[in-house]
Amino acid sequence: MFHMTTMADERIRELRTTAEELRSARNERSGPGGLQAMRLWAGSALLAAGEALVSGARPATAGRAAR
Repeated sequence: MFHMTTMADERIRELRTTAEELRSARNERSGPGGLQAMRLWAGSALLAAGEALVSGARPATAGRAAR
């Protein structure tokens, strides 16, 4: 029984170490070169797409309003 408890304790330590490594990797990604950079890129792409839609809609809207 003692042997199984020791194996379980070792496994728990391994899992905690793995969790700590995952947390540190996540924190590294959330730095300026990681997740925040991707959010900035996605936000910029959405703004550019929105501006393109708005600029494309202006002539049609003006044309309809003139009728």
